Amino acid sequence: MDTSKILGAEHIGIPCKDIEETIAFYEKLGFKLYWRSPSGNNVAFLTLGDMVIETYESASIVGTNGAVDHIAMRVKDIESLYMQAVEEGYEIVTDGLVTLPFLENGVKFFKFYGPNREILELLERL
Repeated sequence: MDTSKILGAEHIGIPCKDIEETIAFYEKLGFKLYWRSPSGNNVAFLTLGDMVIETYESASIVGTNGAVDHIAMRVKDIESLYMQAVEEGYEIVTDGLVTLPFLENGVKFFKFYGPNREILELLERL
């Protein structure tokens, strides 16, 4: 494999049961609707910075663990984001904030479920 041709992440695919609910959820997290299929197959692309999510209606795999392991987003001020997530009723997957000695100086993160049981991770590099 010629790794010099691999430029980075393109998108993360997330099957959903309700495209409108999924778009609204990610827009609440700051994503912007980038493109949506004009008719028929209910596909949408949402962006936040250089992150792109492709979501599509697919009843056959929605809600099954492992359809998407997790999507990590780099953040700042992780403590206030954690408190907001708790206040807004997000279902937290981790046991509170987690600190690990990853990357240069460690990371602090938490994970929570999205509307299709996908796991989202907010991570701050320390």
